[in-house]
Amino acid sequence: MSAEFKSATLTAACSGCRVCCNFSANSELWQPRLLPNEKIVISMIPAGDIFFCSSFDREGGICRDYNIRPLDCRIYPALFHTSGEHYYLALDIKNCPWVAEESSRKLFQELNLPKIKKILAAHRRIFTPYPEYFVKISGKFDFSLM
Repeated sequence: MSAEFKSATLTAACSGCRVCCNFSANSELWQPRLLPNEKIVISMIPAGDIFFCSSFDREGGICRDYNIRPLDCRIYPALFHTSGEHYYLALDIKNCPWVAEESSRKLFQELNLPKIKKILAAHRRIFTPYPEYFVKISGKFDFSLM
C-alpha cells in the first residue's frame, strides 16, 4: 500500500536535515505508525540526547529501508493528526525546515488522493494526537466524516 506513494517532500526541496529520522525522546508519539501490510520493524536507537530510527544509517545519512518505509514516513512532514473526534492531515511546523519554506497548500494538494483517503478511513489507528504547537491543521482534510 504505502509503496504506491512517493515522498511528500520533493527531493530537491528537502534540506537533508534528517529531523524526520531523529527524535528528542524515545516516545510512542514519534514512532511511525504501521499499516497492517507494512512488515518493517522500527525502534528508537539512543545516541546522546537524541534517538534515531533504527532504519537510519547515520554515517551515510540515508534510510536503509527507504523503498519499504511506512506510509507514515513517506508523507512526512505531513502528519496524520487526531484531535478529539476529528482526524486531520497536518504539517509538522515545529521540526521540519522545509515546511517553513514551502507552501503547505502544494503539499496538501499532492497528498489529496482518493486512495490515501480510503486507506486512512480503514486504518484510523495511524492517526496520532500530536501537541497542537507542532502542527498546522488543514480543515480541508478533516477525515472524521469518512
